[in-house]
Amino acid sequence: MSSDSYQKPLDDPWPVSGDAPAVVIPEDEPPTNVSPAMLAALAAFVGVLVYLLFHLGNGLAFGPWQGAYLDAAFPYRAPLISLWTGRAVAAIPFGDAARRLSFASVMLGALACAMLALMAARALGARPGGITAACGGVGAGLLFALTPAWSNAVASNSPAMVTVLLSLIGLAFVQHAIETRTAGWLAYGGLAIGFATANDPSFAILFVIALLAALGTLGERISVARVFAPLLCGFAAPVLVPFARSLVLGEGLDGFLAHAMATAYPTIGDGVPRLGFGLELRPQFSWVMLGATLAGMTALFTPGMRGAATTWALLFLAMGPFWPMLTNQRSSAYVLRDTDAATSIASAAVCIGAVWGLAWLARVLARRDRGATITALMACGVAIMVGVQYAALPKRDAARADALARSIFADSGTNAVIVTGDARTTSLLRTIQLARGVRRDLAVVSVHALEQPEWRARLAATYRDELRVVTDFPPDNAWTRWPVERPNEFGLLNATLRDGGLQEGDFRDLLLWEFMRDNFSARPILFAGVTSAWLTARGKPVGMLLAYPREGAGEGNALALVTAAGAFDTDQEMAATNLSLLLPLAEASRRQNDVPQAEKLAALARENGPNNAGAWLSSARAAARGGRREQAVAFSARYLRMANNPREMKDFLGLIEEDLQRNALAVEFSTAAIQTEVNDATRMRRDQLAEMLWGLDELSVLATGYDVAMQIGPGDFELLYERAAVNAQLGELDIARALVGEAVKVDFQKVWSRMQWDGRFYLLEVKRPEFTPGTRG
Repeated sequence: MSSDSYQKPLDDPWPVSGDAPAVVIPEDEPPTNVSPAMLAALAAFVGVLVYLLFHLGNGLAFGPWQGAYLDAAFPYRAPLISLWTGRAVAAIPFGDAARRLSFASVMLGALACAMLALMAARALGARPGGITAACGGVGAGLLFALTPAWSNAVASNSPAMVTVLLSLIGLAFVQHAIETRTAGWLAYGGLAIGFATANDPSFAILFVIALLAALGTLGERISVARVFAPLLCGFAAPVLVPFARSLVLGEGLDGFLAHAMATAYPTIGDGVPRLGFGLELRPQFSWVMLGATLAGMTALFTPGMRGAATTWALLFLAMGPFWPMLTNQRSSAYVLRDTDAATSIASAAVCIGAVWGLAWLARVLARRDRGATITALMACGVAIMVGVQYAALPKRDAARADALARSIFADSGTNAVIVTGDARTTSLLRTIQLARGVRRDLAVVSVHALEQPEWRARLAATYRDELRVVTDFPPDNAWTRWPVERPNEFGLLNATLRDGGLQEGDFRDLLLWEFMRDNFSARPILFAGVTSAWLTARGKPVGMLLAYPREGAGEGNALALVTAAGAFDTDQEMAATNLSLLLPLAEASRRQNDVPQAEKLAALARENGPNNAGAWLSSARAAARGGRREQAVAFSARYLRMANNPREMKDFLGLIEEDLQRNALAVEFSTAAIQTEVNDATRMRRDQLAEMLWGLDELSVLATGYDVAMQIGPGDFELLYERAAVNAQLGELDIARALVGEAVKVDFQKVWSRMQWDGRFYLLEVKRPEFTPGTRG
């Protein structure tokens, strides 16, 4: 980073009259005084540390990161340097591990703010007065700490703490090398940036910017090789750490590349620039601060500030509006990506620009020969911006994570298995188990662990006789069983196979079916944040969970915690966790024909994720399922604005049309079921509708219709048999057995012959010896 210290600093008075100022030879200029910068760093560190400790809470955090640090069996790949740092802190053998991790995050966050304060103060320079420069540095550090994104990153133990701190340390070394014209310091800068890149490959862009900054100034005084060599050598060594780890683990080059391709890395042109990035800044900063940042752009044209201003402008552009274009946008459900780091660097640039703008405004408003006035104006401006920024911070309830996790566990039966659908929910539940020792009788199993062969093997070894986990998937007999047991899901899988591009995630529905089928008789099975077609059509909502089979599942209270006022006015990680739990519940309510509940849950999802396309899709589908076309169109318009391509729009319109059709079929079937005069034509139409509803997994509609029809025509064999099939599919096994018994009394042989091929009754495990001749009607 360059501050052009051989040129006039920002606060130097312009000559008004008289002789021209003496020419300063750059090589003869004394190094910048670093005392004000060190003072600013110390003051910022203390101030930010006090603020963050005050908001630390009980140590339990939303987000996927705590679980990754605490749980060696966490089935998601996390940023490597952060993972090692977090697990080292978690391994300290005293106290609460969650609190230790949160405290470490606070320390790293405060250190990052201190480094930003140091660089801001050094860039301002000490000539207008060390106190003024220090005041500006402290302001930059405090403003950065008070951005909602950085506060949330600290609270969630995000890897951004490590990535941003290493990046700022590297930039500080580069800045020191430029200001002192000592190329040797560049090696330390490259080393720190290299470790940041090992943690987040997209930060290789930072190396390019640092190299340009160093060449732009030092390249005029020393050879290019003396600039390039130390920076590159320092950068290269830590960048190879992930590759060396892959070799040590035996993954080889192929394994390393497979993981690298699933993580953000520089690849120009993969995405498109976020030209509306300014709109993303508005929730982070007040208008006062953004205005000061615009004023700070004058540093680009002011002698003494051009180098530093240009460098930070490049950092802002690279990590802000152009970051999607400069990094790959591919992702994997098994790899945790940390976008907070890039956003935080862009926010840091805004904070530095704001204090530079204050310094310029103070210089304009005060007489240039009155340093005390400039300092006073600078201090007042910093105080105002810090106060406004603090007042705008969203409220945060640090105890909410603990309360939600305990509530979910309270809704779970003894010795139950909770299958989680995302990294955040997995992290929350595993953290409270490991750090607080809560409900160790429960098994928390991530659906993504079930999808990965190596993690299935680990689960099988961990739980042994407690859970049956198939290591070789699909099982050998699956291709003969699935067409009978799960015809809809098997048909969809075959269609995907014909189209090509089959992935492990495409087996999810069938994989969950296998896991549930193998374990439900031994332990209760619950699902948290899991979206699966067969599950959402059948699972019973229990608080924030879905229970399947339904037998033994009680009523839950966790949903009341999320619906409480203010539950969505907290940090973004909490909102994301709520959203991941709410959307499957909303889908389950819609698919089980509970439209009012589906609309209520979709509204909650919109409040937690107003910019999440899934929340608006859920709302549109709930309205369409209820037959409210105008409301569905309104929600659809909001969703379509978020759609990425025409294919998504076409698929979405198909879903809305399908929900409207489902609603029409449900209404017609309900009408057919209440017909008191049942003739051949009426029965045929009812059977046709039932067949279509079975194909759509509309089990709740079928259950309601058959209940009504059975009241009109009790003892009808077809109604008894089909209602028993519905109950068996819904997981209401005792009721299904009772109805099968009633059907057996009517026609035993017919029941037995049908059940030889009817996979709808598989969970009942009905065998011929259970029915003796004495039970015939």
